[in-house]
Amino acid sequence: LSIFVLLAALYRRDRLVDAKKTEAKEPKRILKPRNKFTLGPEVASAVLTLGLVGLGIVFIATEPSFTNIGFAIGIGITVFAILASTISLGIELHRERLGIMAPGKEAQKRRHVVDSALNRLGPWVVKHPLIIIPIALTLTVAGLVSDNYIQTETDQLKFISQDLTVIENLQAVEEVAGNLASLNVMVEAEDVTDPEILDWMLQLEDRINEEQLDLITGTQSVGSALQQVIAAIGGETPQTAEEVKNYLGVLPSQIKSNLITEDYTAANIIATIGDMSGEQVRETKEILESYASDHPEGVEVAITGMPLMSAELLNSLGGGRVQMTLIGFGFIVGGLLLLFRFNFLKVAMAVLPIALIIGWSSGIMFLAGIKYTPATATMGALIIGIGVEFTILLMMRYYEERDKGEGPAEAMITAIKRIGRAIIASGLTVIGGFGALLIAQNFPILCDFGIVTIVNVLFALVSTLIVLPALIVWIDSWREKRRLARGEIVTEDNRIKKLTIPRIRLKKSA
Repeated sequence: LSIFVLLAALYRRDRLVDAKKTEAKEPKRILKPRNKFTLGPEVASAVLTLGLVGLGIVFIATEPSFTNIGFAIGIGITVFAILASTISLGIELHRERLGIMAPGKEAQKRRHVVDSALNRLGPWVVKHPLIIIPIALTLTVAGLVSDNYIQTETDQLKFISQDLTVIENLQAVEEVAGNLASLNVMVEAEDVTDPEILDWMLQLEDRINEEQLDLITGTQSVGSALQQVIAAIGGETPQTAEEVKNYLGVLPSQIKSNLITEDYTAANIIATIGDMSGEQVRETKEILESYASDHPEGVEVAITGMPLMSAELLNSLGGGRVQMTLIGFGFIVGGLLLLFRFNFLKVAMAVLPIALIIGWSSGIMFLAGIKYTPATATMGALIIGIGVEFTILLMMRYYEERDKGEGPAEAMITAIKRIGRAIIASGLTVIGGFGALLIAQNFPILCDFGIVTIVNVLFALVSTLIVLPALIVWIDSWREKRRLARGEIVTEDNRIKKLTIPRIRLKKSA
């Protein structure tokens, strides 16, 4: 879209503008408009931004209800600010289009506030690399150290708001039941109601209850449920699968569906456990697997359950997020090597400022108490992919200025002035997109992901506009000094040429 649609639209627009300029027509008579109330472009833009932010805060921090007087007043003030600033901006843009200055003011070219800030930022950054780079590295090291103390959330129920009625009811039930969980031995066969398979399941239950009383508080299966039914109705032990199915028809549907499937191809042995650590859960799983290893022929057994899934999730988030980050880092480095024709120094300068953000992000998560979840665990790979775009844009603009013959400091100042605003605009659009996740108050996992993403994109902008320029100018200036010390110059085709300086003999003074 950027290459084909956008470029075609810009080209078409500029052709139409040029065609109108070349038309030999008498200029239109412009009448000076009446004095109108305006806030001024900068003030109007600020009010508009604050109004939009305020509107978002109102919706996020309160429950949208127009019956609430405070909410209605907040909405009214915000809407008034947005309308006033929008009208003021429209008037200013109309006057600018007509070439008319505001009443009582001299005509002057206004500079955008971002451009003014970048004009001040560029010279300061290139002069202080020995302050910027050590601070950035220190923050990264501190963040990586604090990463070891960030907790990982494996309770999937915590991914949902704890204020929801259904979660509150579940918590009440868990308090009554003693916060018990269960591991499940899933038994699969062509027909699990075969008396031989049921006998084996009962023997497995007896062994678990006899030998693992310290880990497992009780068991339940279709076999034990069948025994209870037979004892209740005074029936005889079934000898065939059909007789078993007839007895199971007496069970309540909710109990039956939790113990056996409708097609009788899978059954469930529930092993109730107490509060266990991840290591204890894995040990219990290994014990159950050893007990179930002597299953009848044609039977398949698998150990599962929510505690086991949580333990596996903890391991996956711990090692998996590092692997995701390294794999993403590797793909990006490979692509940059092709882009920069295997210039390893350029690749390192493009990636290093963004790699520092991983440490900064960990530090913020630790300070804010944000835990690792399946969403936030992807942030390392995600922010490298987003942030490298910014560094590449600035680097390519910098090398364009260098090819024109400018020195490292002058080239970087020019690059920041020319493309810094576009980089900031691109970053703010990403922030705005992920900021929509903050509305999902019923899903803390999405809110945390949105917060971490917004912070990381802000860090990417800071690293691109402050750390990267300082790093590039510092290294390029050092390389130029070494070349001059060796008597080398860089030609127009970017080749290094050795200078031949003739020796001059000096006469000794009297």
